[in-house]
Amino acid sequence: MAWVCTTSTSTPYAECPNGTLVVNISVATILGLLTAVALPTSTALIAGTGSSAYTTFSTWMLETHRLSEQRQHRHAITNVAASIALGLAAAATGLALGAHL
Repeated sequence: MAWVCTTSTSTPYAECPNGTLVVNISVATILGLLTAVALPTSTALIAGTGSSAYTTFSTWMLETHRLSEQRQHRHAITNVAASIALGLAAAATGLALGAHL
């Protein structure tokens, strides 16, 4: 999934790999939601592991490394900062949504 998104939304010299960012943000929201609904431990473990398998952490790091290799350091830093900031915001959103269920 991440490969398809990245291939369709980014070029080799794109400023930031948008497809990977979208996938990781969506998973952060799902994990926040799962945390908030207080599932039984075994169910939460299975659900969290399943949705975490959907993430693209290694792809995110590889893309960041490639940006650095291409001397696009500003874009590499932006990629890291945006992923962390938006991931935390998405997890908080998931927690808030789950609290209302």
